[in-house]
Amino acid sequence: MASASRRNVSFKTKDQLTLRGWFYPAGDKSPVVILSHGLKEQYLDNFAARFQATGFASLVYDNRNFGASDGHPRFKVDGFKQVEDYHDAIT
Repeated sequence: MASASRRNVSFKTKDQLTLRGWFYPAGDKSPVVILSHGLKEQYLDNFAARFQATGFASLVYDNRNFGASDGHPRFKVDGFKQVEDYHDAIT
């Protein structure tokens, strides 16, 4: 598969944390798939590249407290906040 094009992105959550990730464009007005990891990276860039190849844009981001995104304590999973963050990614 050819290398996917992507750009770095960030967005603020309702409680003002910055979440960071990548946007994989797929053309004007293409549908967008939003992907965030579970307990491990899970190679979401591979999924995003496949979506992109079939005409879907993708937003892949690190959950709060993980990876390049803000938040403390590091590596703490907060499912309720992650749901809110997912909403912030959509809006």
